[in-house]
Amino acid sequence: MAVCFVANQHKTIFYREVARRIEARGERVVWISPSRRWRNYLVDAGVRPGAILCMADHYDIWRTGPELTADDEARLARMEAGSGHTVSSLILMDRLLQRRPQAYARAYAALAARLVEAFLDQHGVEVAFGEGTWMLEMVTAALCTASGRTYSVPSTIRIPSTRFAFYDGILCSRVIELAKPTDEHRDMARSLIAGLEAGAVKPHYMAQSAKLAGFRRHWWDEAAVGLLSPELNKGDETVPPLVGRAAGRLRQFRRVRMARGRAAEWFEPVPASPRKPFVLVLLHKQPEASIDVLGYRFNNQLETLRALTKIMPAGHELYIKEHTVAIGDRTPDFYRQIRALPNARLIAPDAHTMSLILEARLTVTTSGTAAFEAGLIGRPAATFASTYFGPVLTANGLNPYEISEGDFRRMLESPQIPDAATREAFLAWLIAQSFEGRYVDSVSDPAALEDENLAIVGGACLEVLSAWRKQRKLPLAS
Repeated sequence: MAVCFVANQHKTIFYREVARRIEARGERVVWISPSRRWRNYLVDAGVRPGAILCMADHYDIWRTGPELTADDEARLARMEAGSGHTVSSLILMDRLLQRRPQAYARAYAALAARLVEAFLDQHGVEVAFGEGTWMLEMVTAALCTASGRTYSVPSTIRIPSTRFAFYDGILCSRVIELAKPTDEHRDMARSLIAGLEAGAVKPHYMAQSAKLAGFRRHWWDEAAVGLLSPELNKGDETVPPLVGRAAGRLRQFRRVRMARGRAAEWFEPVPASPRKPFVLVLLHKQPEASIDVLGYRFNNQLETLRALTKIMPAGHELYIKEHTVAIGDRTPDFYRQIRALPNARLIAPDAHTMSLILEARLTVTTSGTAAFEAGLIGRPAATFASTYFGPVLTANGLNPYEISEGDFRRMLESPQIPDAATREAFLAWLIAQSFEGRYVDSVSDPAALEDENLAIVGGACLEVLSAWRKQRKLPLAS
């Protein structure tokens, strides 16, 4: 029996140190890597080559986009039926593979399914840990679900952002239940909600995002690998070509400068009082797993906004607020099209979000934290995607393409807001499932590699494994 980690770029450094803590408790750890670079890192860090499946070693098999065999098609069909995710949706969730020719992308997915299925069976993998950004991770997650294993995505619970929990599968819409809440958890929940009501402090993860918006030092390492050891990136479908990466970053820097110079033209301040009733929509940074994977059905943000404007009642406005760290990601035409929507206002990214939440008839995000904050303080809130914090929302999975104009009007006029006891109980429960620590890559947060944090994370992973072994199916809640 074994635990599996799916390597993901620089996060692999953190994963390896966590794995050492798990191995020290007598557990066997195996690895799935999309690249030779991180396979080599793991071998240098003491992992046996036989304990690693390296997808890039099989590049010559899928690179020509060969016709799928009958066995491949049957395996993909079983994976889809057992996981609820189609291969086509997984391709479109992957920000790089979606740009590849269709035959190439499907050949990669089919070969990944063939190799990963055999690897999981060979090593008796019970629980796998990873993210849900790249096809190799998503295929591993889908196969785990289809075969009765658990694929868990450890990530922050957001409120508070200094704690992490284990989510089931790539959509992170359900939290794995490990404990019952205590009075201590209820006290923490009560204090956090009071703090939000008094004026929220910028969450830790938002501070990290803002810090990473500029030049990143590890880009030098990427450039060195791309120029001096390009064979290490060959077949790695998580890393775009070096020239494309450099060009994309230059475009982003140019757009940032352009946005700063034309902010007054693109964005507007919050209108002066008295204001018309408004619905607040918070845009997501993109590409990002929170929109491309968690909110994959609504990942075309412009079209989702168009659908929402079509059901907006007369006399209401749509306030659309840009993400503070998305400046430079989007083209001027994107902003022009938003400003052309009926009754829509493109609000400046530095506008105070909580002040808008307190006044909005409804706060909407695809899967973002602003809706969680709004729900916790008793304000009407909704997400387009189904989220784990649904118990505090007015609508968990608001589909603007399907809801009628009348139902949406009634939602604005008489929102169903969970009562204070329900909101507090949910947050206490969520805190009870979480751990105080950082489950992030050590590039963005070097403190993740501190011994105390690694001990917490390693112990938490072992709790998930222990719970799975006791029940052979982890209890989930959303």
